[in-house]
Amino acid sequence: MKKLFLISTVSFVGFLSAKDTEEKKPSKQTEETKTEKCEKESTPQQYCQSYLMVVWCNSSANAVDTVCYELGDADSKAHAYACMRENGALYNEYVCGSPDYGG
Repeated sequence: MKKLFLISTVSFVGFLSAKDTEEKKPSKQTEETKTEKCEKESTPQQYCQSYLMVVWCNSSANAVDTVCYELGDADSKAHAYACMRENGALYNEYVCGSPDYGG
């Protein structure tokens, strides 16, 4: 009787685990992967550039900053370069009290 109970329990557990593996469909995973790839391809590529902000009044107080812009987008690149100039001026004003030499 114990052997029969053991065999039926093992069979039942095996049946449940087999049923669980059948319910998982790889097609859903494939569809999700395809969706992710499409989203990645549609997003524009960004280029990040690090630059040194030189302080005119103290050569040891220079700082490194980074700006990013979209490749192929002239407006985005122009905005990033404008931010570089503005950040440099603000950093000089913070450290030296003036955005440029003699100001």
